[in-house]
Amino acid sequence: MVDAGYKYLVLARKYRPRTLSELIGQDVFVKTISNAIKINKLHHAFLLTGTRGVGKTSSARVLALSLNCKKYDKPTLTPCLECDCCKAILNGANSDVVEFDAASNTGKDDIHENIIDKINFAPMMSRYKVYIVDEVHMLSKSAFNALLKTLEEPPERVKFVFATTEVNKVPITILSRCQKFYLKNVAEETIFLHLKDICNKENISFEESGLRLIAKYANGSVRDSLSLLDQAITIGENNITNDIVKNMLAIPDRLLISRLFYNCYIGDVVNAVKVAECFVSNEVDRAQIVSEIMEVIIDGLKVASGVVDLNDIECEFRETFTKLIDTDNLNIPRLLRMWQVVTNSLQEMSAIQLRHYIMVIVYKLCYSSTLPTPVEAIKLIKDEDLQLAMQIFPNGKILK
Repeated sequence: MVDAGYKYLVLARKYRPRTLSELIGQDVFVKTISNAIKINKLHHAFLLTGTRGVGKTSSARVLALSLNCKKYDKPTLTPCLECDCCKAILNGANSDVVEFDAASNTGKDDIHENIIDKINFAPMMSRYKVYIVDEVHMLSKSAFNALLKTLEEPPERVKFVFATTEVNKVPITILSRCQKFYLKNVAEETIFLHLKDICNKENISFEESGLRLIAKYANGSVRDSLSLLDQAITIGENNITNDIVKNMLAIPDRLLISRLFYNCYIGDVVNAVKVAECFVSNEVDRAQIVSEIMEVIIDGLKVASGVVDLNDIECEFRETFTKLIDTDNLNIPRLLRMWQVVTNSLQEMSAIQLRHYIMVIVYKLCYSSTLPTPVEAIKLIKDEDLQLAMQIFPNGKILK
């Protein structure tokens, strides 16, 4: 029987960074703030922008901890996390560290009530008052105007940290008064190593291929990766395998994707339709199918252009590219044409039934694959071989 008082803390909260050294993938922010603390030249306003889950709010809280740790008599790179001030910040109970959600408090009156009317009062338990305004781009024009003067000349013991996913919607008058940091999507390898470290700390057994899939499908978001890891741990009962992650993410079978790509590339309509039927009968998410096809095309472009070696490509796709290279058929113009066909079909994704959508893409790809590239067309005309071209196009054969 589970203890009624038991409360599970999700990994995204349990492993939220608390010091600058724990922030992963945001080296520019960490280095700038670290140097500013060392030489005591901290700006009064910061704006953090980036996609979801890259650490904007976490970075703001880390900064608040570094500014206010009472173990030291000045801002520090290594807050103790044990003093009353640090604990209050970590628990969201520090009255001097105010987190303000601009998405639900958008007006001028909200800015006055939460910030302007209280900003001149001295900090009660901390060294600095820190106002963390999340989704700041949601503020109204009048709210931004009300904030301008205070933001330009705030009291000495006040710091502002603004976070936004849409920096283009923040007025230039606000931006010009802030030190801006563009928090980038975290690299896939960095996320993988982070997940691996957490699994080791939590005594979770795992297959590295499974963690790499989670890192890949997190799309640069640390928070998303931890949410997916939590889910995989629950499904696998503390044992994360590659198959579990594939099923969890509804990732299409990559061998089938490879076969679908190959048959479409060489214009083999019959076999391409057979493979597509497998996806349709299993009701595989169309967005996942399209995403996987696009990934194969990108890998093909990298191989065809010599950017990566064939051995660096995932094994499911390597055999397909090898066959095309051996017959001198892997080339950039054809791959770019496939890319154009797929991307042009994206707008139809939600409007057409799964079966029809996938089949139409297959027929488009197979048909376009039999068309000559510009260089091949010139060669045909030069060789006066147009009759031959008309004979072999209907058969879906590749022109060399």
